[in-house]
Amino acid sequence: MYGSGILRQRGLIVHSSLLRLAAQHNSVTRPHMQQPWIFSALVVAAMSGCSPAVDGRESSGDKHEWSILQSREYDARQELVTAPRFTSDDGYVLLVVPRNDRSKNIWIMLSPKSPPFYKQLPQGGYTISRSTMDIVIRQGIASSTVQEVLASHVAE
Repeated sequence: MYGSGILRQRGLIVHSSLLRLAAQHNSVTRPHMQQPWIFSALVVAAMSGCSPAVDGRESSGDKHEWSILQSREYDARQELVTAPRFTSDDGYVLLVVPRNDRSKNIWIMLSPKSPPFYKQLPQGGYTISRSTMDIVIRQGIASSTVQEVLASHVAE
């Protein structure tokens, strides 16, 4: 404090009466600024109820991943595989295996980024060899969820 109501703060010289006037102005005209956390909480609450889905079946990530599987399944519908094959699409590694009845291919996304974390199209039973499972584990190309599901389909 310097003499008659002058305050030196952070290199600025401010008259204390200006500070009192500013404080009165804020408390009279903008009381919500006194407690900004209340305003912030209201904004967050309002936005959370109106925000789009960020995960699950309605998320854009989930829809994108299913669309990758759908397009690959549709494009290769006439080319039945006889052994498991790895391929990639838009940064995702896919495994295509023959269905147990050999009527269709089954497409499996090995590392989905959006729930559900196991995506297979179409539904149906399949088996994979121990060597295919070893490749998946050794290369680290599948999420732990997908690894567990694949392990349940290893031929004995």
